[in-house]
Amino acid sequence: MYEIKHFYQNFIGNGEMQESQSKVNALQHKLSVLTEKRSSCEFELIDVKKQLAELNSSQQLVSREDAQYVELLWQEFKLNSEKQRLDSLLEVINNEHRMVLMQLTHAFNDVHAKERQEANKLRLVKLFFTTLVAVLRFLFFCRNQECIFVSHFSNDCRNMLSRQLVVACCTVQRLKQPAFGPNRIILIRCLTDRGKTTTAESITQEKGSQYQYYTIEPAEQMNKRGSHKQGTDIALRRISLIDLAKSKLYEAQSFYDEFSGMNEVKIAQNKVIEIQDQLQLVQERRRHILLELTLVRKQLQDIHIELQKATRGEHRYVELIKQEFDVLAREKEKNQIFQIIDQEERELFSHLTAAVKTSHEKERTQANNVKYWSIIASGVGALLGIVATSINYYFRNTQYEAIRKAAEESNRKLTVMEQKLVGLETSLGRMNVEWNRYLGEKRIAEQRRAIRSPVESWGGYIRRHLARFARVFIPKG
Repeated sequence: MYEIKHFYQNFIGNGEMQESQSKVNALQHKLSVLTEKRSSCEFELIDVKKQLAELNSSQQLVSREDAQYVELLWQEFKLNSEKQRLDSLLEVINNEHRMVLMQLTHAFNDVHAKERQEANKLRLVKLFFTTLVAVLRFLFFCRNQECIFVSHFSNDCRNMLSRQLVVACCTVQRLKQPAFGPNRIILIRCLTDRGKTTTAESITQEKGSQYQYYTIEPAEQMNKRGSHKQGTDIALRRISLIDLAKSKLYEAQSFYDEFSGMNEVKIAQNKVIEIQDQLQLVQERRRHILLELTLVRKQLQDIHIELQKATRGEHRYVELIKQEFDVLAREKEKNQIFQIIDQEERELFSHLTAAVKTSHEKERTQANNVKYWSIIASGVGALLGIVATSINYYFRNTQYEAIRKAAEESNRKLTVMEQKLVGLETSLGRMNVEWNRYLGEKRIAEQRRAIRSPVESWGGYIRRHLARFARVFIPKG
């Protein structure tokens, strides 16, 4: 039982779908962990930037000759190193976040494809088993009805053939008797001739009533009569029929998509693809801004190094302060742009997740609708098969009743004919007995007459036979 269940799950792809779901869950957990790490790293980076800004403001108040200035430089160095560490860590986390996001998108697409395959295979399995059950039921029902019909029909045919065989045997036995043989043969010939005439008349009537005769012209005349016009008409008709068939096919496909909910699934998938494209563009912009921000920070570090080397009284120190102010303004602007793009990326990611879930739900709803409608269609098909079987059974019963009535009528006619033949047999037997008695009496009378009468001469013999010939062949008066 476990092997059957395992084979069924492997056949419909349930194991692969569960593996894809577990992979999606693991990637979602990893993505949530990375999001928390990135948020904490960003908060730490903001704190370090605040401390660095406060330290720069305090450096403006302290001169280079003070002992506090060295301590402030040491704190600035530690804060810059911490800032660099957090920047590199944030960059690594962002790259890992992008990779996990792409893996999660591919995993979602894989899950959707596996679920569609599982739904299609499950629908095919249900449809196959429903059709198999309906076909087996139909075959079993037809087999039973055919056995019943064949048994009844074979019994009736056997009885009818046995009766016909008995009648034929009686007829053959009576025909073998010598008495009244020519008269009987003449009677049978008359019956056969009458049957033949009736069949010929019926055939002529059927020909006159059912069939109609037409004169077919030769092929050359048909080809000569308007061949070009017919060719153009047929070509135009074919083109119009093809276009009509294509339009009807497209209408049927659109109706099926709208009925099964495939249009909503396509809209949701297009929305997911659009959000993915927007997310890729935002990621490209974020990487570009991050690169510019890194260059600005590197320039700011170079300016800080130059400030540490320069003295406050030099003109170069003022230029470096101005450059630092401009670079800080640019860093602030780039940082704000980076925060905006990062927020936009997060929003797009949340929109992408919601769109993927919506697409997933739409696909699941569409698969369920198709599954339910396939089950309903299978049930309706089975019901139509049962109705068709019942109608076939009804028509077979009507045919069987007609055959049974015809067999009963033929049996009744055969019994009547058998009774007539029996009466004819008795009358023929009685006439045969009377004829034999008559022949015996005549033979005895001739013998007595031959004994009493003298011997006939040749002239009397000739006269007697000539008189008989004249009586037979020469008409009277």
